[in-house]
Amino acid sequence: MISSFSIHSCETSPERSPHATSEFRVFLSPNSADKPAVEAIQQRLASANPAIPCWLDKNDLRAQGTWMSQLEEILRTCEVALV
Repeated sequence: MISSFSIHSCETSPERSPHATSEFRVFLSPNSADKPAVEAIQQRLASANPAIPCWLDKNDLRAQGTWMSQLEEILRTCEVALV
């Protein structure tokens, strides 16, 4: 069971075109206790019709670059963040 979460709209940064798109629509940021439940949410969103692509560190954090720069990038381009 998820103890609590917050939903935030990702703000469009000045350098991003309002028409820019991201491969991810939702940024998921679970704490360690909620990770299994959040992974289940990601799977449900991915299997929706149409699929809703989500960013989750376990699957999408890349080895190249810093984790902070990757988080800044996805938060500039996603539509919603679930924290």
